Amino acid sequence: PIVKRLRHERPEVDLKLKETLPSIMLDEVLRGELDAAITFGQGAVKGLAVGPILRESLVLAVPRGHVLARNALIAPSMIGDEGLIVTPREVAPPLRRAIDSYFASCNTEPRVRLETQLQHTIVSLVAQGIGVALVPSSLASLGTDGVVFVPLQDAPEIEHVLVWREDNRNPALSAFANGIEL
Repeated sequence: PIVKRLRHERPEVDLKLKETLPSIMLDEVLRGELDAAITFGQGAVKGLAVGPILRESLVLAVPRGHVLARNALIAPSMIGDEGLIVTPREVAPPLRRAIDSYFASCNTEPRVRLETQLQHTIVSLVAQGIGVALVPSSLASLGTDGVVFVPLQDAPEIEHVLVWREDNRNPALSAFANGIEL
């Protein structure tokens, strides 16, 4: 929705999108290589302004036909014996903290089977039956064949934010950053 709105409201802006890891984005914004980045919220970073975009719940992604796919709601204790596919802590610290805290809150130790960097890759691995994963609920809208997304009991939330350098004077950025919350 953000890209669509920007294209509609500011068609003269030359928009270039770059997909990269959350851990890399902040450094690129700080160095001025990117005007802004959409990433997971992780609190204040010196020199960066932050604008909230949205908060979303995590859900459990399971292979179609998996026993957990039949549940309307998943408790953390139900996931304990499953092989979990997760993002490494150093790649997306806020997302990994949300996942780790979720299991810690009910004294359940997850069995991490595999770590990989991108959420799309994680969902693809779930589709192949490699494991299950806690992922942002928006990934369900991608319609990945072979994956069922099941709500979590007391689901953790992850915040998405727009970050930019406080001293960035790009006029398109200021127009975009004002009123960004969707």
